[in-house]
Amino acid sequence: VAFCAHTILQDDILEVEDARLDPRFSDNPLVLRDPNICFYAGATLKLNDGSNVGTLCVIDSKPHQLNETQRLILSQLAVVASNMLEQGRLREIEKRMVAETAFINNVLSHSNDAIISLSLDGFVTYWNKAAEKLFGYKSAQMIGSALEKLLPSDETKENNKTKKLRKILKEGSQYEQVRVTSRGKKVVVQVSFSPNFDHQGTIIGATE
Repeated sequence: VAFCAHTILQDDILEVEDARLDPRFSDNPLVLRDPNICFYAGATLKLNDGSNVGTLCVIDSKPHQLNETQRLILSQLAVVASNMLEQGRLREIEKRMVAETAFINNVLSHSNDAIISLSLDGFVTYWNKAAEKLFGYKSAQMIGSALEKLLPSDETKENNKTKKLRKILKEGSQYEQVRVTSRGKKVVVQVSFSPNFDHQGTIIGATE
């Protein structure tokens, strides 16, 4: 029944000069009864991902024909409306991401396992409370520091920065390793290593 159901299927403006004479709409209840549509012109609202999500239209109970200026204005208004919808969609996505990030951070923060995230070049980007308790370093002391800070001096060269990281990022790995606490005590830890990806699927680091 809706005229806009036809508009949304196309990218160009749908213009019906006189719906009473158009076989697609002549028996339409919106034409035969209130609001007695005779003239209709609608432009599709499109998001950045290419999906058609709505229409912006003008109607009248008398026949009309848009001139070029009016068609341009309708198209531009549709772009403005589309941008407003896109901004609203992005705000909702951002709100969900903030909520999800807060939830994940809360779970990681209260985990009984030490959780450490690393950049591709082997520097610490995340350090939870369990890691603080296990190794004796506060988060502020470790964020931005190289992982070698936790390695015995005789193993630092062997594990230099990303040697192990690059080797196991793609598939993930589990292994035992000796780490050194802030007080110089050696502890044997079971490390479970997995890659971190960005929204495009590119590896940007790892979490252990």
